[in-house]
Amino acid sequence: FTTSNVSESSNFALEEGRNGCWFDCLVLFLEKTITKVATLREKHSHTKYGVNPEIVKVLEKRWEGCAAFNIIQVQNDANNYLIQRKENTFLDRNQGHQIWKEQKICTCGRWQEFAIPCIDAMAYYRYV
Repeated sequence: FTTSNVSESSNFALEEGRNGCWFDCLVLFLEKTITKVATLREKHSHTKYGVNPEIVKVLEKRWEGCAAFNIIQVQNDANNYLIQRKENTFLDRNQGHQIWKEQKICTCGRWQEFAIPCIDAMAYYRYV
């Protein structure tokens, strides 16, 4: 069998919880996750915006990439916007996505998947 590094890391992290009940294992997993998040927050607290520099680069690239997008409010709904991307190639023609800013949802799916604003959301934030 070939296992991924994530799988191996998870197995190692939960090794001490294997002999306990499922609830003890869940509590152990939660404690380790909270500790890891706190460690990462501390590590990046002194960086630009207090965020991982790689994420900052992604967001800055998206900010620059959406400058020419059109933003249209959908039916007087202050939460719902249509984002029309500018045409770069023939395949990009009429490409657009809808966002719901309060729910942090975009029809491209990336905002929900990665929990950071997609290029369409960045276009909205640039617009407001």
